Amino acid sequence: MFIKFMKKQNSKVLNLFIKLISIILLIMATLFLTGFEIQIRNISNWLGLIIFIIIFIVIVLILLVDFISHIKAKKIVKEKMKDNGIDYLIKTLKSGEYQEEVIEELGKSRDPRAVPALIEFVNSEEVKNDEEGYKLEGGLNALAQTRDRKAIDFLISSLSNPELVVRFYVCSAIASQGIRDFRAVEPIIALLKDIKDIKKRKDPLYDEMFENWVIQALEVITGKRFGNDHERWEKWWEENKQNYI
Repeated sequence: MFIKFMKKQNSKVLNLFIKLISIILLIMATLFLTGFEIQIRNISNWLGLIIFIIIFIVIVLILLVDFISHIKAKKIVKEKMKDNGIDYLIKTLKSGEYQEEVIEELGKSRDPRAVPALIEFVNSEEVKNDEEGYKLEGGLNALAQTRDRKAIDFLISSLSNPELVVRFYVCSAIASQGIRDFRAVEPIIALLKDIKDIKKRKDPLYDEMFENWVIQALEVITGKRFGNDHERWEKWWEENKQNYI
């Protein structure tokens, strides 16, 4: 129940949850290996405990440094934006400095000038080569956050992208930012049908999180609740699309 709830939340919360689970698993593995080493080498229990504590402290420090760095970067970006405006953010996005923080501020700015820069970023080789998808997710989410017409048009057109992952992240952006544009309904229903097919053939691309994003996007736009039943979605859309388009 808890896992299902977490998967329906913003992907950043989910990413944090995954990181915490990973840390817990790492600690458990460390405990096991430490005990194993103690048995093999006859190391005292106290020494084994000290080794574990050192490893645990190192992990916590790494996370703490990462968190503090992010907070400092956000502060720097906001201060420089006050002095130089949106032009600073656009220039910095191209340079790659404070990238995550700059993307966030561009989305929050809702400045039309941010849109072309974000679209260029999303279409860049840098984003295409990001296997984890964080940059793509951040860029698309920032575009949705601007609520600019050109940004929304870009998101809708991206629902026809040949890359399934791109379409999944567009759904995440639409759902998280509450974008209600009925032009998206038909391509998202088609994506839900694609998900059913990749689940059926047990394609490694399938992820329940992706499916939840697609369902959430449909629910946000339409206010309906048909889950992952693409046939019910198709039927409803055929009967009602004349009211929305």
